[in-house]
Amino acid sequence: MPLVEEQELYLVGFGPVDSPHIAWNVASPQFTLSPAEQAQAVVSHGVGELWVRQIGTYSQSSALHLFTLS
Repeated sequence: MPLVEEQELYLVGFGPVDSPHIAWNVASPQFTLSPAEQAQAVVSHGVGELWVRQIGTYSQSSALHLFTLS
């Protein structure tokens, strides 16, 4: 479905939604995290949730859980 926003932007995070351990701003609906990057995140921060939020002009969407890194 087309976005009704000035720009397409997402926030992908690892860890708690309110205070992620790692966060990435992504300008397309694609995100790749290599197996080595996944392993490093878990070694550095422990098991945690990977999630995404759409960043809108006026607010952000609720976080959508993608999967758990372990």
